[in-house]
Amino acid sequence: MRMLSRTLAAAAVAWALSTAADACDPQPSATGVPDNPRAKAADVAVQAELETFLIDPNSAIRKMMRGPRAGSIKEIFSDRWSGDIVCYSINAKNRYGGYVGAEVYVFVVSGGVVIKRFDAEDDSYIVDDECKLPADEGPF
Repeated sequence: MRMLSRTLAAAAVAWALSTAADACDPQPSATGVPDNPRAKAADVAVQAELETFLIDPNSAIRKMMRGPRAGSIKEIFSDRWSGDIVCYSINAKNRYGGYVGAEVYVFVVSGGVVIKRFDAEDDSYIVDDECKLPADEGPF
C-alpha cells in the first residue's frame, strides 16, 4: 500500500511539473509553417511582432496561410516594402478574455524582423491580392 501511494504521489508530481512547464512554454509556432528556414524565420519574426499590437499575444492562434514569397508591396501614395511576404490568419483574445475571431494579416519580413504589417480591415486590397499568390518553391 505504501508503494502504491508513493507511485501515485510521484505521478502527481510529474504531471504537475509537466503542466507547469507547458504553462511557461513560449508561444508555440504557427500551424501550417513549411519546413524550411525562411518560413521558420518569418514565423519567429511574426511572433515577435504580435507582442507589439495584440492585447494578449500569448493567446494568439496563428496559422500561416501562405509561406514566404520574396517580393515587394507598394502602398498607394506611399512607400514600397520589400522582403519575404507571408500571409497569416490570427485569432487572439481581447480585453475581456474572449477570442475575437480570426483576422487575416500580411507581414513583410526583412532581416529577421517585420518591417510592415497589413490587416484585412485597413488594407483589404493588399491582403486579398497577396494571400492569393503562391509561396516560393524550391530549396531554401
